[in-house]
Amino acid sequence: MQSILNLSLTLLAVFALIRFVRLLTGTLRLIKMPLWAPLHTAVPRGELGELAPIFDSARIRLEQGGYTYLGTRRERPIVAIPGLPAIYVEGYYHAAMNIHAEATIADMPAPGRATVTSLRSDLDDGTVLLTTNNPLHAWQAPTTRLHECDTSDIDRMTAAHVDQRATIGVSCSVPQDPAQTGVKRAADLALAMLPGMEQANEVYRSATIGNESVYRFHSGYALNAAWKAQRRYDKVRKKIACTARTAAAIDPVLLAALFAAQRAGLVRTIGTLRGLSAPRWLQGASLLFSIPAFLGVGAWLWGWQSSCAIGVVIAFHEGGHWLAMKIAGFREVQVFFVPGFGAATVGEKHDAAPITHLLVYLAGPVPGLLVATAFFLYTVVDPDFMFIATYPMLSIGASAALFINLFNLLPVLPLDGGRVVDLFLFGRFPWLRFAFGVASALLIIAFGWRYQLTSMEVLGVIMLIASPFQFRLAKVSALWRSEAAAQSAIETVPADAIAEIVGFLSGPRFIMWNFATKLSLATAMLPRRLGATPGWRTSIGGLAIYLASIAIPLAAIGLAASSFPQQARNALRHFHVRATGESLTNRKMHNAMPGVAWTHAVGLACAPSVSGLPRSKETT
Repeated sequence: MQSILNLSLTLLAVFALIRFVRLLTGTLRLIKMPLWAPLHTAVPRGELGELAPIFDSARIRLEQGGYTYLGTRRERPIVAIPGLPAIYVEGYYHAAMNIHAEATIADMPAPGRATVTSLRSDLDDGTVLLTTNNPLHAWQAPTTRLHECDTSDIDRMTAAHVDQRATIGVSCSVPQDPAQTGVKRAADLALAMLPGMEQANEVYRSATIGNESVYRFHSGYALNAAWKAQRRYDKVRKKIACTARTAAAIDPVLLAALFAAQRAGLVRTIGTLRGLSAPRWLQGASLLFSIPAFLGVGAWLWGWQSSCAIGVVIAFHEGGHWLAMKIAGFREVQVFFVPGFGAATVGEKHDAAPITHLLVYLAGPVPGLLVATAFFLYTVVDPDFMFIATYPMLSIGASAALFINLFNLLPVLPLDGGRVVDLFLFGRFPWLRFAFGVASALLIIAFGWRYQLTSMEVLGVIMLIASPFQFRLAKVSALWRSEAAAQSAIETVPADAIAEIVGFLSGPRFIMWNFATKLSLATAMLPRRLGATPGWRTSIGGLAIYLASIAIPLAAIGLAASSFPQQARNALRHFHVRATGESLTNRKMHNAMPGVAWTHAVGLACAPSVSGLPRSKETT
């Protein structure tokens, strides 16, 4: 019964952690997102190109509902990252109902759901009534009265919009020239949206690009928006899956247009993710606020002495990763602690070479391991050193450094050693890489079950939950390697590499895979196209460096043990006492070892498994 209860609690913790990581990731992405006015420009309909069949289908439905086509316009994305593909919008007007309608490509285009529709009425009180069937609709100005209508039937949408307008009880004037009024009103609303959100304390001005103001979300609004977006995403994902299963056969021309829409959406989304940049206050706040939280939770779990000592060890470890990323030119490098678990260092460099990744992986555990080994050797030569005034703080720190860093060099994902082995041993073999990940998850669960470490069990279950995505990644990677295009020279231009990968994933063989899955796969494949897969010589050299980083400290300890056997036994016994909590001075350490050896590994190492982050998006 106790085992069933523990399993149930572990599963609850898994789902809670996944939800938390998704919410945290979404919030941070919004905080890092620069914004500017989504400018509108009228364009000839011929500019739609291969997207035209999708808009033709939407036009037929709208005209059957009594709407008249007014024109086509190009909209600059609201994200202030130059070079993103434009968004196209077509305007319509219902003269009898005095309603403007807009049709655009869905955020996640799929069979049966290629476009979304919005109905707009400009009320005389200065507000705008907007009825939309887009569950993932973008942000609106505070003067917008948003009305969601979950239907693609234009007649039902129109009726719902009219009913809502009657409920509000505010009239709206009839435009003299609907075509000009529609485009001008859309442009005016776009220009007024961000200033209106600024007045509502939802965004703030952070910079300028040329003569244009750039805004960012306030953290509170970003958290609320991320929570709503997460709920809407779950809803629309289920709806898309149901629609795709029941959708009738699609005309080949419309299917080609759908693939084109998916390509444009994927390129735009990946470009947005690559262009995110954290404001200065966030870079320091995440570290400053997480340190006292980690120390407080650690003091409750392990005692204040152990918490401080372990915190210093982890900070030294993460400092090595941080310094290596900075030297290697990674962008958006951040360090933060995770209360009760450990810490994480994240950064991004899609075109980093395999040797660069190796140095980043080893820069965390190796320096701490060398310091701990030096401390051990000194205690062998001078046994009285372990009983100096700094005892037990220094002793606890040295013990933690030795065990944590040795543990993190084990060849098991998501430990640093596992990442090295994954990169240099399995990088060229997608299916072996998948098997290695599953085996690592099972080992983690078994170890957590053996030592009653819930955090390890949680991480192992999360990795297993992510295994279907890893299976698809292995399948796509194997197909990609077999394609002639994959055998060409490594791309050095990110835009070209993104277009090539997205074009590959937009083929007919992946028609049943949804937009979110393709996005995660493309993001995971991008570093391999930009940073290269290590060759045999590079792999042998990288693995040799990795093995040497383990063998040299252990050889030094073994040499000391053979030269000074009694002193070495006493030092090892002392380290074991400090690590397992047998010391009378700190019995709470039994909660910290071997659990503390896992603290760094857990951190946010589950993030790559949850979100499909690429290898270059290091989470160490």
